[in-house]
Parts: sequence; structure tokens; C-alpha cells
Amino acid sequence: MPLIPVETLQRAQAGELKAQAAFVQFYQREVRAFVSMLTADLASVDDLAQETFLRALDRLDRIQQPESTGAFLRGIARNVALEHARRYRRQSERAQKFVRLMEDLGPGDESQDDWWSDDTELTGALKTCMGTLPEKSRSILDWRYREECDATEIAARLGTTSTAIRATLKRVRVSLWQCIRGRYETAGVRG
Repeated sequence: MPLIPVETLQRAQAGELKAQAAFVQFYQREVRAFVSMLTADLASVDDLAQETFLRALDRLDRIQQPESTGAFLRGIARNVALEHARRYRRQSERAQKFVRLMEDLGPGDESQDDWWSDDTELTGALKTCMGTLPEKSRSILDWRYREECDATEIAARLGTTSTAIRATLKRVRVSLWQCIRGRYETAGVRG
């Protein structure tokens, strides 16, 4: 990584906002490139780089020599990418379970009564809870889990940002899970 001028680093360490912005701008390309080598989730590179800089700015006082700035940033980026990979793996495992459940339920045409013919508590709860979601939320879930679209593709369909789609998916999954859990508890099933 290139070396930032000592005076810029010192001003950034002192908390000067313009110097901190210059610090981020100076190392942004290198940090993004490093993060992109560490993750298979290329859609998250910008978010991971941003998180790297947020953590780095809180710890700038730890840089004693400008020559160690690259190693400092790579260490933080490595930890951020590792945390993301762990979180992504857990989310992916949950998503795969959800997809398997949806596939077990049938072909996906909600107008067909036999799609939900398995009258277990879970399918009943899922049917009811999916029915309570707004149409847009159901469409987003369908595109994500049936058509396997990523957030960028869904965002393009809806004319919004991938960040907004990821946030919406998170809210919808939480809402759906809470509803299903509530139905299970109402039915006397604990899980």
C-alpha cells in the first residue's frame, strides 16, 4: 500500500475530519481491492471496506509509523471479512432451510389449493403468515428464494438500491419468522 503523508496521518489521528476523509480516500482503492480478494460476496465489498474504515478511524492512534498503516488496515479488513463470512454462512444456511421448506410445499402457484395440502402446523403457519405480508414483500421473497435473484437484480426490478432490498429482506424474514413462531406457540408447538 502507498504511504500517506505523515502530516495527514497525524491530523487524522488528532481527529481532524478533513484529514480523516483524506485518509479514507487515500487508502480506499487498496482496501477495496484487498477486501474483494477475501470475500466471495462481491456485492458486499463496499460495505466491508466502509466497516474497515470506520473501525480504523476509531483506532488511528495505534499507528505509530506511517509504514505500518497498510498492515494495520489489512488486519482490520481481514477481521471484518471473516466476521462477514461467518454471518453470511449462518444467513445462507437459514436461507437454504427456508428454500427447502418452500420447495417441499410445492410448485409455488398460490392459486392451487394443493400447494399447501400438507396440513402440518408449519405449513399452515407459513401459509397464513405469507398471506399477511404485503404483495411487494411476497414478490421480493419469491424473487430471492424461488428465482434466486440477488439484491441487485431485485433492486433493478423495483427501481431501488440493493441496500434497500437487503434491509427489506431482513425485515420481511424477521416478520415472517415472528409470525410463524407466534402461530406455533398458539398451536402449542414449541421449537
